[in-house]
Amino acid sequence: MKQLSFFYNMQIRKSDTFVASFPRSGTTMTQQLVWLIGNDLDYDTASSKHLCERYISLRSYVDNALVKATKIEEYQERQCKHIGRLQRMTWPTENLTDIDTSASRFIMSHIPFSMLPPDTLDTAKVVYVARNPLDVAVSMYHFYRSLKMYEFDLPAAIRRISTFLNKSYSDEQIKGLCEHMKFENFQKNEAVNLDFLKEFDVFVPFEQSFIRKGKTGGWRDYFDEAMTKEAFSWIEDNLRDTDLRFPELLM
Repeated sequence: MKQLSFFYNMQIRKSDTFVASFPRSGTTMTQQLVWLIGNDLDYDTASSKHLCERYISLRSYVDNALVKATKIEEYQERQCKHIGRLQRMTWPTENLTDIDTSASRFIMSHIPFSMLPPDTLDTAKVVYVARNPLDVAVSMYHFYRSLKMYEFDLPAAIRRISTFLNKSYSDEQIKGLCEHMKFENFQKNEAVNLDFLKEFDVFVPFEQSFIRKGKTGGWRDYFDEAMTKEAFSWIEDNLRDTDLRFPELLM
């Protein structure tokens, strides 16, 4: 409850940029894209500093799951290579205000909007990531076995996010950003994935990468007819009063 109270009462700034989503919805790719657009395509920093160092993360499971799964002092004694990243990910939520945030803050949130400050949408820039629930379910299954991003018009998404963040880039710059975000490059980028957690026995060593396939439609290999019918019914009921649609589910 203390953690949720902090989330709800934290002070939002006009310069804040949020990337909000349900886990395994393409958050990592969106974080990298939004950060680069918001920081004048600073590829050097994006390559040298991990996402967990460039974003403040609001996710209710980190403090509990990772702290229980790891022994920070033991890893410090072993001089593990990525101990700094692990410490940042397990930073007590209430201490987030102690982080140097003199520049614009980039914040990643996996918690429901109802638990964020009421003025979040009116004050900050919020990029919300939605992915069809069937692919999320499959991606989440593989994620927890280890303890996709999706196909879309990337240049159009870059232009839309750039406009939203009051940034302007040339066609050549957008082409370069698309190359940077290409899945085969993105999957190998150590500054965005969480594969380093294998060093701390959080992920199973032989399991696949944190960034898995980069494709949609994988749910069809896992959902039988009854499961598909139930899932589509749930999606229809929950999207009825929204304008959110998943084109790949239109069959």
